[in-house]
Amino acid sequence: MEVRRLTKEEWSNFSEDAHQVVFDEYRPKGFDRLDYVLLLVEEDRVVSYVTIKEMDHFSCYWQFGGVMPDFRGQHKSYDVVKAFETYCREHYLRAGFLVQNTNKNMLILAVKSGFSPIGMRTFKGDIFLEFTKEFEDAV
Repeated sequence: MEVRRLTKEEWSNFSEDAHQVVFDEYRPKGFDRLDYVLLLVEEDRVVSYVTIKEMDHFSCYWQFGGVMPDFRGQHKSYDVVKAFETYCREHYLRAGFLVQNTNKNMLILAVKSGFSPIGMRTFKGDIFLEFTKEFEDAV
């Protein structure tokens, strides 16, 4: 598997379709507020994506992302997180993301991948846990 970086302009061609497929909801590409996107590709097929927002020189936020339907249930999620983490470790001192409290699989994956819960946020009545990981050996 290989991580590829797309500019926000390159991503705009795929944004709506990717969000629809992963989250089963329409999100206009005009809503995107991101700096770039990482794709995890296997044999020229997109396995997963994550949109990245740089918070400062040392920190990035994983905004939206997920595994494509053809690759779900193949126990690749941990490999996906590790691949994106490896990329971010080379460029930042930390990465973080939010997980809805009802998304049990992602909550387990976050902890299994070494991310720590550091806070909670609410949005439109939904509860999200904030996770972060410090990269001790980064940059």
